[in-house]
Amino acid sequence: MFKVVIADDEYYILREFEHIIDWAAYGCSIVGLAKNGSDAKDLFIKHNAHILITDIKMPIIDGLQLIKELSDIERHIEFILISGFSDFSFALTAIKYGVSDYLLKPIIPEELQSALIKIIGRFKQFDFHESPNRKLQLQSNCNRFIKKAYEYVENHYQNPISLHEVAEYLGISHS
Repeated sequence: MFKVVIADDEYYILREFEHIIDWAAYGCSIVGLAKNGSDAKDLFIKHNAHILITDIKMPIIDGLQLIKELSDIERHIEFILISGFSDFSFALTAIKYGVSDYLLKPIIPEELQSALIKIIGRFKQFDFHESPNRKLQLQSNCNRFIKKAYEYVENHYQNPISLHEVAEYLGISHS
């Protein structure tokens, strides 16, 4: 079973996540719910979790800082970032930190399912154990996406640019 920690400062969002999909059907179980980034970090480490789903805007430690801190752990972790904001700068920072998916609120069950399927596939592809080069490969991929995104923005800054447009150029999902 893949262990999942979910962090959001909105109580009803946390409760919605418990029932939005059949977690067991994806080989996952929710091992912790946190209302702030500090509690989420503690739960994640305590349960040796595999997947973090976190909101960006939270008290104590925000979602991006939480991801940055957990990225220093020497094992494979997958991140799904959720937000009520479709801010391009959040998306760029998320890519930099190796976030698997960026989902907008309200969460659509099919989008969450798609993100989980992608994550589970990566875990299976790497046999659930991180190879020594895995972290370097992920960082290299992220750096490549960031570089291409910046190049696109530099070449098209004179026109309005949308997240969808840049994602399409990169060949990735806008979420």
